[in-house]
Order: sequence, then C-alpha cells, then structure tokens
Amino acid sequence: MTAARHPLGEVLPSFPHGTVVSLPTLADVDGYERRDPRVWSRIRAGYPRFVLNERVALARDTAAARLGWDSARCVPLHSLRACSQAIALAAPRAHREADVGGWALIEVDAPSLERLAALVKHAGLRLGSRVAEAWLVGGAGQGGADGTLPPDVAPHLLPLLAPAALGDIRLAASGMNAVAAALHAARAVQSPKGRRAWLQLGWLYVDTAELLRKTLAPGETLTVIDDVADHAALEAFFQSHRGEVAAVVAELPNNPRLASPDVERLARLARAEGALRILDPSSAGLVNVDLLPWADLLVTSLTKYSGHRGDLLAGLLAVHPASPDAAALRQAAFDWVSPLPQADLAALAEQLPAMPSVAEAQNRNASRLADFLARHPAVSRVLAADRGATAAAYARVARGPRRPGSLITFELKGDLAAFYDKVGLVKGPSFGLGFTLLAPFLWLSHHSLVTSPEGRARIREAGLSPDLIRLSVGAEPAETLEAALGAALGD
Repeated sequence: MTAARHPLGEVLPSFPHGTVVSLPTLADVDGYERRDPRVWSRIRAGYPRFVLNERVALARDTAAARLGWDSARCVPLHSLRACSQAIALAAPRAHREADVGGWALIEVDAPSLERLAALVKHAGLRLGSRVAEAWLVGGAGQGGADGTLPPDVAPHLLPLLAPAALGDIRLAASGMNAVAAALHAARAVQSPKGRRAWLQLGWLYVDTAELLRKTLAPGETLTVIDDVADHAALEAFFQSHRGEVAAVVAELPNNPRLASPDVERLARLARAEGALRILDPSSAGLVNVDLLPWADLLVTSLTKYSGHRGDLLAGLLAVHPASPDAAALRQAAFDWVSPLPQADLAALAEQLPAMPSVAEAQNRNASRLADFLARHPAVSRVLAADRGATAAAYARVARGPRRPGSLITFELKGDLAAFYDKVGLVKGPSFGLGFTLLAPFLWLSHHSLVTSPEGRARIREAGLSPDLIRLSVGAEPAETLEAALGAALGD
C-alpha cells in the first residue's frame, strides 16, 4: 500500500467501524494531537478511545436532543452502571444520567467534563460504534450480552487461557475496560488488608499508566520502575514495602520498548509478599504468549490479533483459578466489567478462525523485517520482543520460537519527518492487524512530552528515543514491505 492511496482522515478498513485513521505526514500527526481544525475536519472515525466516532457522536446528540440536555456536556456510555462507574472515578460536581435504550447518556457540569471524559476514555466506558449505529437505525441496544465466552468463540480463546475455565473469563467492551475492571478488583481485595502500594513495572500503554495514576485512593502510592530488567530496583521495592504491596502491573512485552519482565522472579517476589500480578499480553497477543500461568489477573485487548481485520474494539479479563483470592477477584472484576456487545461479539467470532494463520504471517514477516532494519545503515537501533536484553524473559512465555508478535520499534540516524512522510505504508494508530501499519508512537501516545525539551529528556531517561517509530507488521508479502521501507530509508 502507498501513502498516496490513504489520504488524511481515511478510515481503515472502512467507515464507520474501522479502527485506523490515516495520518500520512508528521504534520498531520502533530495536528491530530493539537486538535488542529485542518486535520480534525477530516476525521470521522479512528481508534475508538481517541476519536469520537461519527455514529457515536450522532447518537449522543440525538439522545441529548430528545432529553432536552446540552449535548456539549454529555458523554455516551455503555450503560447506567458505566455512568455510576464514571461518577465514582471522576466525582463531577453535578450530573444526571438516563438509559436511552441499551446504552446510557450522562450530562455533567462544564468544569467536570474534561476530567470525566478523560477517565471514561482511560477506563473504556464510552459507547461503541456498532451499538450506536444499531440504535440510530432501529432503537436497538446491545442486547443480552453478559461477557461469557459463547460456543463460537470459546474454542478459539479458551485453549490460550489455560488453566482458566469458562467461569474464570469475561469478554470486555475494550482492553482498557478489562484493565479498569482488574484494577478495581485488585483494590477491592487488597485495600481491606492495608495493602496500598502499587508498582508499575515498565513503560506502560498510556491509558493504563494514566488510569493507575489518576485513580489512586487516599493513602495509596504508585512506584514506577521504567526498566523491567532492573532487578535490583524490583527487589528494593518489595523490600521497602513489606506488608504493603497491593499489585504489580506489567505488560509482556511492553509497548513500545518491547521489553519483558522476568515472570519467574516477579512471581517469587509477589507470592512471598501477597501481592497480585496484573499482566497484559496485548503487544504480542494471546496467540503468541502464554501468560496466565504467571498472573493473578490477565487483561488484554482483543482489538489486536484477535480482531486482526481492524474493525473491532474488544477486550478480555481472566482470573487465575489458583490465585489465593480468585473467588473475590472474579466477583469484583466481573461485576465491574462492561460486557462486549452482541454486535461486536459477532464481529469477533467472524475473525477468530483466521487468527492463527494471520499471526503466523505476522510473525514470519516481523522476524524478516527486524533483520532487514537491523542491517540497514540508516537505522540506529531495532527493538523487538525476541531481541535484546530481555529476549530470554520473552522466550519463557512465548508459545514457540520466532513468535515475536507484529511489533517492531526502531530509531533512525536521520530525520523522522523525511522518512515518515515518504514511506509508502498505512500510517496511523493501532497494531496487531492483518495489514501493516506505521506510527511515530510517542508523538501519538505522549505528544506533550515529545514537543517539549523536558519531556524529550524524560523519554530518553526511560531508554527511548522521542522519535521512535513503531511498525506493526501485517500479512502482506514481505518483499513488498521491505521495498516500501527501503525506498523511504534511501535504498
């Protein structure tokens, strides 16, 4: 695919449910983050937690008009329960909510809107495009979804979640909704024990990190260890918080460094302390890593890998059945999670049978392209899950050799904008899809940092380049992908 075929604002794979919006130049990325009207006048949909889908916005405005509410102060949510959760998270000064037929609308006071909208995004509470579309057409809501794995989905996911049984697993409306439910459950179990010290292990996905930071209760603390291989810092944290650790939150591999913590070391420390392990394999996908044996709570996005077509928002939460607090964790987490709506569940069921073959192509191509980039004189560094200092830690949980997942991150010796604007690939947020996708990751996830000297210094302190490029490798012919990258790199 060439950049010319995917102009600014094009929704991929198609509007209205596509989760990728094309941002073909670095100026477009910058404008996207700055809310520049030049860019946003072209945006109709995109990654759903960052872009208010046009169908969702229309449903919000239509429901607000019927209620006589101010749509500018309204946020469309999954349900009345999601409204209660948003209120608990954001504590608006004033609010009112209404069930409008399978989903809910909340109106808040203007000063509270920004905080509530941000926390709704972090916690994955916002209404999805398929439910909005169905409601606009015929007034139908999300139906009787309860989050359990139905017969057409269970055979594809359950074998990837051993030793969990069906009763240990719930499908969520998004990966971040699963994360929020897991954090809620861990807090519900650990807070009564006086455990209020949280650990973020590694550079996490921005919404996970923000949710951790913004939802700390009075008396709770959050420690961040950027380098997952800093075993001395990890040991020191547990030593200095004896009897206090609530949970450790980690991704394996993390995004975008693609470094993996040592799950055996973490298990030893956490079990001895009575701390919970909340682990997220989203960057490599359940299809590539076997992580539940090392977790008390596993959370993951199914928008990637499982939803490889790029038109789905979904997540999953699983409780390890042998966790000492398994029953309490199940009750708290499953009571909190927003179930995956029926229409999205149907889309997931359509895509799951092809997941293994798509993943095989992604892994094969990613291994080849990582080798290509590592050899290229215009590239200064290449990161992948199965390379570098934590490759052995990743191999411990990988479902076999040469299964790195779709992600490669790399740094250039030359100018980011010159490469990014020229490269003939689809460019925009998301990853783990059947088509290749390139993004200047930190420009999208941490724009305020990459655009300030202090922020760029903070990124470098974490061992990353502010201009790091993330490549999500798809299932196209590898020769085509090499040619596109080589042309932009100056071959």
